[in-house]
Amino acid sequence: MKRDDFQPSGQKYLRFLKLTQSVKSTHIGVQLTPMETHVLQEVALRYFEERALTVSEALALKDLGSPATMHKRIKRLRHAGLLSFKQEDTDHRTKYLIATPLATLHFERMGEAMHKALHG
Repeated sequence: MKRDDFQPSGQKYLRFLKLTQSVKSTHIGVQLTPMETHVLQEVALRYFEERALTVSEALALKDLGSPATMHKRIKRLRHAGLLSFKQEDTDHRTKYLIATPLATLHFERMGEAMHKALHG
C-alpha cells in the first residue's frame, strides 16, 4: 500500500497518528498503555465539562476494566504525575480526579500534533 492509496482525509489522519506516537513517548517521560490513555482522556473530558470525575465513578467504568484494574491505572497515572486528587472542603469523603499541569501539557502537545497534521 502506498500513500497515494489514501484519500486526503485518510492521509491527514495517518499523519496525525504518526505525530501522536512521537508525542506520547517523549514529553511526559512515561509510555502510557492505550487504556491508561483512555482513563486520562475520560478524566480530562469530565474536568473540561466542569463535571470532575470521582474516584468511585472512575472505578465503576466497566468498559475500562475491573475496579481493581482501574485502581492500578489511576495509581500509575498519579505516580506519573498526570492525575491528582481533590476533595471538597465540605465533604472529605468524595475524591475527585484532576488532570495535572503535566496532563494539560500532554493534551496541548496532542492538539499541536492534530493542528500540524491538518495544516502541514
